[in-house]
This record gives sequence, structure tokens and C-alpha cells, in this order.
Amino acid sequence: MLETKVLKSLRRLGEDFLSELISIYLREDAKLLERIEIAARQQDVDEGSMAAHRLRGSSYSLGVNTIGDLCREVENAFDEQQFDLLEPLIERLKDESLVARAELIRVQSRLEPAL
Repeated sequence: MLETKVLKSLRRLGEDFLSELISIYLREDAKLLERIEIAARQQDVDEGSMAAHRLRGSSYSLGVNTIGDLCREVENAFDEQQFDLLEPLIERLKDESLVARAELIRVQSRLEPAL
């Protein structure tokens, strides 16, 4: 579920601006998820923690708090080298990402196009 207060605040900065933020997020979240998955398989603490941190920040900035919260858990698991926790967390993250992407696309489709 998206945090509507964050989206409303961003919308006040301009619908084109919000649409561009959503586009960037949609491009980057898939890349970051892939980096997290690869890092988990390779037990690469630095790469996994950094990718989770970046996805967490961009998610919270756009009001995708569920993803942000899960990324915090993923980041902590990497930092604490609890690799056994990563697979189920990443699966939840991927599932929630699908939901968030659909919601963001819906929001973006309702924004007024620039003239």
C-alpha cells in the first residue's frame, strides 16, 4: 500500500515531477532487486546491504513504505550476515514489489499529461 500523504506532497510539486519520479523508481527497483538477489547468492554483504539501502531510501521517498520496511530487514540480515533469512525476505520483497509497481503505474496513469 502506498503512503498517500507522501504522494500528495510530491504531487503538489507538479504532476510531471511525480510522474518522472515514478518512472525512475520503476526502472531502478527491478535493477536493485536483481542486485540484492545476486548478492544474497554470493553472500556479498557490501553489495547486498548497499542495494537494499538504496531501494529502501527511494521507496520511502515515494511512499512505498512496505518495500522500505522489508529493505530494512534485508539490509539488517546482510549486515548481520544472517544469510539464511535472506531468501524468504527477498521473496516477500519481490511479491510486494509487484503490488507496489501496479499501484504506482495506476497512480501515474491518473496524472495529467504535460501540454
